[in-house]
Amino acid sequence: MAGNEIDLVTYLVANRGKIKLKHLGVVNKLSFPSKKGELVEVKELSDLEKLKTQASSKKADAYINDFGVSIKQSGASFGFNRIQRANL
Repeated sequence: MAGNEIDLVTYLVANRGKIKLKHLGVVNKLSFPSKKGELVEVKELSDLEKLKTQASSKKADAYINDFGVSIKQSGASFGFNRIQRANL
């Protein structure tokens, strides 16, 4: 995972149960693909070391409440100008 993704995941883990996302509700469960290809639930910040960092085989960057999500940085990136499902 890139630095921005790690920062976001760290924030989500530290504030689990306190954050409510528009389409996913209160963040209760966070899971991520491991280096072995299986999903690992992150319960503590030390669990972040088990995460798969860079791989094209990942279907999602994170699973929040068992929903796969892709973490993107807003700003001047290639994907920023593309239409997003949330804006349809």
